[in-house]
Amino acid sequence: MYFRFYYYGDFWGSNNRSTYVKLKDGSDPTLLAQKIEKDVNELIRQEHLARNYIPTEKDFYKWHLQPLNEVYLYSEGWVALGEQGSIRNVYILAIIALIIMLVAIINYINLTTARSSQRGREVGVRKVAGASKGLLAAQFISESVLQSVFAGVIAIVIAQVTVPIFGRITNRELALVESEQGWVILLTLGLAILTGILAGIYPAFILTSFKPVSALKSSFMDIGGKGSFRKVLVTGQFAVSIILLIVMSFIYRQVNFMLHEDLGFQPDKVIKIPLNEDNAFRRIDQLRSEIKRISGVQEITTASSLPGGPLPDWGMFIQGREDRIAPRALMCGPNFANTLDIELKEGRFFNSQIAGDSLDNYIVNEKFVKEYQLDNPVGQRIKWSNDTTYGQIVGVIKDFHFLGLADEIDPLVMMGGDWRSEAGIKISTENLSATIKELEVLWTQIEPNYPMRYSFVDAEFAMQYEEQVRFGQTILYSTLLTLFIALLGLFGLTSFNVERRIKEIGIRKVLGASVTGIITLLAKDFMKLLGFAFLIAIPIGYYLSNHWLSDFANRTEMAWWIFAGAGLVTLLAGFSTVCVQSLKAAVSNPIKSLKSE
Repeated sequence: MYFRFYYYGDFWGSNNRSTYVKLKDGSDPTLLAQKIEKDVNELIRQEHLARNYIPTEKDFYKWHLQPLNEVYLYSEGWVALGEQGSIRNVYILAIIALIIMLVAIINYINLTTARSSQRGREVGVRKVAGASKGLLAAQFISESVLQSVFAGVIAIVIAQVTVPIFGRITNRELALVESEQGWVILLTLGLAILTGILAGIYPAFILTSFKPVSALKSSFMDIGGKGSFRKVLVTGQFAVSIILLIVMSFIYRQVNFMLHEDLGFQPDKVIKIPLNEDNAFRRIDQLRSEIKRISGVQEITTASSLPGGPLPDWGMFIQGREDRIAPRALMCGPNFANTLDIELKEGRFFNSQIAGDSLDNYIVNEKFVKEYQLDNPVGQRIKWSNDTTYGQIVGVIKDFHFLGLADEIDPLVMMGGDWRSEAGIKISTENLSATIKELEVLWTQIEPNYPMRYSFVDAEFAMQYEEQVRFGQTILYSTLLTLFIALLGLFGLTSFNVERRIKEIGIRKVLGASVTGIITLLAKDFMKLLGFAFLIAIPIGYYLSNHWLSDFANRTEMAWWIFAGAGLVTLLAGFSTVCVQSLKAAVSNPIKSLKSE
């Protein structure tokens, strides 16, 4: 995104520049920031006093220094370096990665302990033969670690193949393994070993706790009574899946809201052209009639910034009041409102037929009137802090979202002036390419040393939300992966449950039980767990979604159907998984399961 700034005032009260300081070795940034704050605030105080204004505490700033390597992830608001990231999103993605791993560990624990009956006699025989509990535990943990390391190797191969796909989703140039990043493989294998240990500890503890006599004489041993611990784990992993579905849904809903909500002006037919020369806007005024003769051009304006760009705040006074205010400042030509289709609520807009109209008078928005409690705004006299004379408000425009829906609408003052760095042209979308070609030809008379570069204002706004779109896509795929892993675990547990109850199912079929009845019998316990997971997920999903939405000044509503939909999707996916295995058992021939009796 291109921004050109040459309209800053040469006074200390202007706080819209980024300043970079290279410190000497051994310097204390905190002490230096305190000295900067003391010296600069004194300069600000002197400037205010020179304009016959006694500053208050709110007129001074709290200064601090930020390391350059923290600017991208830890800064708030506009950054001079351009693109900006979010450390919060990094934390969220890291937490989701840990959740996915946790769900996989839960699956391992569930399936290992559920199938403990198949290894009970092995443990009994080994104990009778003299194997110690510690030796048995080491064996089971080693098995878990070996499985995890093998899975880690497979994961590295799959990740190497899929990283380019993930890079396209996130719009990042990613590489899993490069010449200087061999540590990634070591870290992955180390993580695999740790995962194997964590996943194997509980099953090893359970399996080594069998008494030899019980293990050898019992044909089946279940862990934890009726498997209450496994039920807790299953409920937890599906609760996590539902929570992620809820949060992901609200992310998409908010982004869609910002892309389609009314901004208070019409951005879709306006192109933005950056100006490179100080006098370019004057040449545009001189060639206005020729520009408007181009087929497809409807209106043209120039401004210090068009919507989507930066908007500085300047100190100002309202006549008759002592307090200094700091509204947003925009310099523009008389055709600004017509170009963007901004609605006028009171008074008039600047008139190009009145000499000096936009230099002596001001236009304010509704938020300015409300914020500073102006009963009759048209005719009120105001001035900038560094001016000696007052001008008057001649019009009030309807509020519009200059900076996008993620930010509050701030008080805005519009005026004329020489600091105009962008041109806005309202055009017809019919035969667009021909219109652009004619503009490019004429542009050589406006800025002969620079090519005409343009973008649509609505595209600029869409770029603001692109990071949220990419983040939402990442959450979507992570959520689907989490749900898939949880369903794999449920599939395994269902398979084991069917296997354990195969003779019971055969007897029920002989006694006349229907296929539907058997499926219901096998599925109801798991459906109860998914129902509990949904109840647990609702308040947590609500809290996390509401917390994420709180960062947006204009946000979508907390719709109840999103919660219901996330629960329903998970319940249907779980029910389908259980039904696949249950149906196979329900339609099987009971003679095969009972012939050994």
